Amino acid sequence: MWTKRLAHPPLRPRARGFTLVELLASMGIIVFVLSIAILAIGPALRAAGTKDGARRLRAALDAARVKAIQQRRAVRFEAQQASDGGNFKVPEQWGVTPNAGDPTYEWHALPEFVTVDIKAGSGSWQTDATAFTITFGADATVVAASVNGTALSPTDLLSAITIRLWTLREAPNDEVNKGACFIEITPITGVFTSYGYEEYQEDGTGKVKAADLPKS
Repeated sequence: MWTKRLAHPPLRPRARGFTLVELLASMGIIVFVLSIAILAIGPALRAAGTKDGARRLRAALDAARVKAIQQRRAVRFEAQQASDGGNFKVPEQWGVTPNAGDPTYEWHALPEFVTVDIKAGSGSWQTDATAFTITFGADATVVAASVNGTALSPTDLLSAITIRLWTLREAPNDEVNKGACFIEITPITGVFTSYGYEEYQEDGTGKVKAADLPKS
């Protein structure tokens, strides 16, 4: 007795995979493109962190000034380098509060790797500052200020107080300088002015002088 054999279904063509050489070549291209992208984006990210820190610090200054006007009393702004268990935090990070000394107040953290320097008038930059305070009076003027616990003299308060923020991340000096941000406070009026590297002129005519740049 004859039995009918079932025909085998036609074989499908086997899908061709990538060879090891093709995979390695593709990975090499991806790594190359990513490295170019990181080099291009890195400076922008570092500058953005510094600008964000300056924005937050100025917002806290504004809040202290407005509170002093609204409540018709002196209000103290304070900035401190963050510490952890008595040691300064690594990477460096600063915190600010617009109403230090009040029964309830909050610290607002600035981005990591952003350092803060301060100077009064034509004096030198306090690059070793770990804390400073600025007290606004009811008329919005600056009535007192201190750096590392030492009060500024009345003479110092006749000139502008300038705050400088810049990145601590590893980068070329030129990039660090171009990303620096400045906040200038006029004590007798309490007016703030914010500016950056675009105010620098090599001939010394700009608002930012060569001595103001964090990296010389």
